[in-house]
Amino acid sequence: MPFTLRVVFEGVCALVPSETLFRHGRPTETLDQLSVLLPDLRLPDLAYWDRDPRAPSANWRAPHLAFLDVEADCLMADTDAEVQHDWIDPETRRRRLAFYFDQRRLFVEGGTGDPLTVEQARCSGAKPSTLQEERSLWWLPRLSEVAPDSEWFQGSAQQCERGELPGLVGGVFLREGHVATRGFNRNLEDGEIQVWPFGPVARGADGELALPEAGRSSWNRAIANRIVWELTIRDSARLVFVDAADERRSVLLRPPMGSGRAPVEVRVANVEPEVALLGAAPFFGALRELLPDPDFQAFYRFGGDNGSDAATRWAVPLAPGNVQGQNEKPCAPALYSGFSEDGG
Repeated sequence: MPFTLRVVFEGVCALVPSETLFRHGRPTETLDQLSVLLPDLRLPDLAYWDRDPRAPSANWRAPHLAFLDVEADCLMADTDAEVQHDWIDPETRRRRLAFYFDQRRLFVEGGTGDPLTVEQARCSGAKPSTLQEERSLWWLPRLSEVAPDSEWFQGSAQQCERGELPGLVGGVFLREGHVATRGFNRNLEDGEIQVWPFGPVARGADGELALPEAGRSSWNRAIANRIVWELTIRDSARLVFVDAADERRSVLLRPPMGSGRAPVEVRVANVEPEVALLGAAPFFGALRELLPDPDFQAFYRFGGDNGSDAATRWAVPLAPGNVQGQNEKPCAPALYSGFSEDGG
């Protein structure tokens, strides 16, 4: 019996379309492929503005874990991929299983082969005003606006599919179905969608952070922090991991008994382990300034030269004007214009 497979992407994910989105007069109706690439963030790293080891107050990017997360009741016996983590979701109290990305690519087999389409509503305001606007990829930070010198992902789609590009812990390759966004960064106090400026950050000799001068920020919109890919599966979904030696291991999924045609939802995440698997919320402290988020800087290693002027490099999402109280950390994806060797 056909069913819907819903893959939710969250965390530090680079989206690279086969054709540039939101640049031409009318939306591209279909794409040949959308690559969702996972930067390797397994080790802690200094923010670019703190690369000088003498920095008085260094800002570290925490290690991230990249994994596929599925509900245990959906797993079929023919699965031969090794389960790395078995846990209970603190919200649903249901058992879930995690399969780690480790220089592995993920392909989905079993679909009906429908064309790949994406939500592309263009929005005029700083926040979405309708449900259709909320689903648009318009709200994914575009490097063509945030850092134009880095808008093209260096390499080709074929190199990514073969696992030949360094710096990635994995990738998922979308060739059918429908892609939209789901979920925004919100203020934890009142639930309002946040508007995030992006800009370069520097630290002076006194250790104080210098934020961009007025008029030097970009983006200044909401950030969608989850991407949803839905595709129709004929009978069972085989999620195939392929490693650097082209060895295949798969996860076979089907709706649990008695669920009818309910969608099977899985998650691909590249986030801090405590957030991913323990349900812990990021902590900033009620009275502490929310520091600029260095996670976004992981995307610049793939975008080529980002300019010769250090003052204009490495734009990151900055804290909104009201930083009193807790604000959700903007663990943002990034939308590239395409692969440099495929047309950039």
